[in-house]
Amino acid sequence: QFNPAIYYRSFPRVRGVYDNAYRPFRLEGVQTASFEALTQFLRNENIPLVFVNLPLSNDYLDGVRLGYERQFQQFLQARANQGTLTLVDLLEEWRWQSHLFADPSHVNRYGAREVARLIAADPRISWP
Repeated sequence: QFNPAIYYRSFPRVRGVYDNAYRPFRLEGVQTASFEALTQFLRNENIPLVFVNLPLSNDYLDGVRLGYERQFQQFLQARANQGTLTLVDLLEEWRWQSHLFADPSHVNRYGAREVARLIAADPRISWP
């Protein structure tokens, strides 16, 4: 379980402004074209798409990262509004519950169990 006081003794705290994972962030271009092609294929095959936006901890979601994540949420919500996908947005679901994370940005086995429970109980998802 993620404990910030212990975790940051071994790993540096990297602020979002220095996070290289977001440097190539764009909501247009080849990734969006690939996403659109995938959703079109699924629609043609009558296969429902459920997108689960996983939670992130408060330690991870600083102002910079949250800004990028909000843009991504809007992108996903627009697709959900078009009927392209069902969106289960858990981004801030457990923001202050470190015990459900293995590190600042990944759920642990307890968090994964809770994600599974939420998805299983979500009335928007039609299970076969």
